Amino acid sequence: QGTKLLLNVLLKGRVTAASGGDKAVRLTCVELQETEESTETTKRPVVVSYMFRAKSQTEAADLLTALNSVIST
Repeated sequence: QGTKLLLNVLLKGRVTAASGGDKAVRLTCVELQETEESTETTKRPVVVSYMFRAKSQTEAADLLTALNSVIST
């Protein structure tokens, strides 16, 4: 039985996936976050990083391969 993860992030555009260690994968993306300035609500880009820890090096490598295949399409 594997671990399930639901992450609401658009994997297109300014997104990178990289190894974060032997059993870790780092996903970095640019998200638009709403900010309120006086009476206006605007969206500004913010860099957000997520770190995934796997049980083994093989699982981490498989996750990295899967993320990169989705990002590159």
